[in-house]
Amino acid sequence: MKPPHITAWSGEVGYEIRPDPLVGEHPAVFAARGQQGEGAPVWGRISEERQRRAVVLRHCQVCDQHLSAPGLAFILTQDETLEGLLLTEPLVCRACAPAAMQCPRVREAIADDGLVVIEVARYQVGVQILRLGEGEPNDANRELDAALIRAGRRSAVGLCIVANVEGQRIDPAALVRP
Repeated sequence: MKPPHITAWSGEVGYEIRPDPLVGEHPAVFAARGQQGEGAPVWGRISEERQRRAVVLRHCQVCDQHLSAPGLAFILTQDETLEGLLLTEPLVCRACAPAAMQCPRVREAIADDGLVVIEVARYQVGVQILRLGEGEPNDANRELDAALIRAGRRSAVGLCIVANVEGQRIDPAALVRP
């Protein structure tokens, strides 16, 4: 399976903080070295830069094409309300939906009856702010703190958020090609 466009790669290492025009030139997190396709895909981890681009420009997280029609949100939950929904996963186009359904986490959610798919008509973009010294004490957060200190910043934009989602639920079975 080809990795989705937003997947991080093992060759993308470290963090650097620099202005990102997608979020009004605010400081944002980027990989310090490497680029997409270098090394091996790191399944379950996303590139902050490509994730922000997909959310802000309304691109499919799998193929990186512009979503000319409503995109699909795959929500791994058993919660029925979905009020106040905030997503960090960008939308998926209909053409890529069958491939997205092959993701191990999505297949597990289907088996547990915990997958909700929404055809998203509209959404707003929010941002995740990462602050110096916050988060679990692990290597990734220590590396992020070091990047913030090098940049002389106390915070930076991490991911963009899909917020205030408007749309309708659809049956995930309708997305699987026969």
